[in-house]
Amino acid sequence: IAEEAVVLFFFAVLLHSRLALLGRGYGTKRASILMLVSWLGPVVAFIYGFHLSYQVYVLQLDVILASVGLGSLMLEAVLIAALGLVLADNL
Repeated sequence: IAEEAVVLFFFAVLLHSRLALLGRGYGTKRASILMLVSWLGPVVAFIYGFHLSYQVYVLQLDVILASVGLGSLMLEAVLIAALGLVLADNL
């Protein structure tokens, strides 16, 4: 259970930092900060995979929730890229 608590802590810190960087990037209209947020996306995907691979008994619900999380991560990456393109054209 300590391993899951450590993974959850790292996931929460990473999610908080991504949200703070997204807010700062959108507020300052800088595409470079948004690129940094998109580089943190694969780290989140790794945490999803790490969490699933080290479980002894994986429920179908865990797989579905991880798939939803990865799908929302991909949608977020596409939206960040679109916003970065808009901001890059405005500069």
